[in-house]
Amino acid sequence: MIAFDMDSNFIDAETIDEFARAAGTIGKVEKITKREMCGDLDFEPALAEWVRIIREFPLETAPFSVHKIHIMPVATGLILHFKSKGYKDAMISGGVTISAMEMCKALNNNSVVTNELLVEDGCLKCKVDGSVTQSETREALTNPI
Repeated sequence: MIAFDMDSNFIDAETIDEFARAAGTIGKVEKITKREMCGDLDFEPALAEWVRIIREFPLETAPFSVHKIHIMPVATGLILHFKSKGYKDAMISGGVTISAMEMCKALNNNSVVTNELLVEDGCLKCKVDGSVTQSETREALTNPI
């Protein structure tokens, strides 16, 4: 089994940023991202803030945001190389399922582990369904795979 991180590694963007851009809240999201990347804010509270900011984001516009994201040129070749050697692969992301599933399909990944945002009345809601996927929990989450 080989596991890959998705956002800004196998794709050229952070999916939450693309949703925020579409929702017109990118400035607020970028401030939180900067705090999280600098270690001033842990991932789980950062995710809660990101999701709070993009809440009410219409789910129908999500595919347009996802389709603006590009797969890094090396990603497809890397996955094909490991599969040719008999490895199973997983895409793991602290991002959200909506984008991860699209990337998983495009890259023909065996599985995906990510944060599932609750949807109500066709909009993303301010909550993650289940445990938050973050660096400390990724190993435990891949055990069932």
